[in-house]
Amino acid sequence: MESQQSKKAPAKKPARRKRVKKEDKPYYIDPKVFLEGLYRYVDGDECKKLERYLFTSIKKIAIGLSHSPSFINYSFKDEMISDATAKMSAALLNKKFKINKGSPFGYFTTISYHAFINRIKKEKKYHATLKSYREMVYDDALATGKINTSFSEDDS
Repeated sequence: MESQQSKKAPAKKPARRKRVKKEDKPYYIDPKVFLEGLYRYVDGDECKKLERYLFTSIKKIAIGLSHSPSFINYSFKDEMISDATAKMSAALLNKKFKINKGSPFGYFTTISYHAFINRIKKEKKYHATLKSYREMVYDDALATGKINTSFSEDDS
């Protein structure tokens, strides 16, 4: 028996994937071009092409952040992205950012992060309210006898 087991071919291991270095990963937006666009936007250049680029960029920031391990498994990811995009759009339109202070990419990513956290809190509160309502209705139905708790063969 031992000789039969030793004659089996060893199982092939799957090929290892080459790990991509952080320097080799492409950005979903180019921070330098984004900063340049913000400078032009603050200076009063309200070109449609520039606005389209900036709004596309903030949407890409929200989508990129949604792929982080902290947010990847939520079923309401689309709502999180739309909330973040709305908050960042409001900040962009109202020019609530300071270009010379820190990174605008970091600023908009922080807005997106907080919008995601707020959406998660809203959804948890909603589900807790729904659960308590279901329990209340179930308890009421049990108390009034609308739910049959006896299991006899005559009921089938």
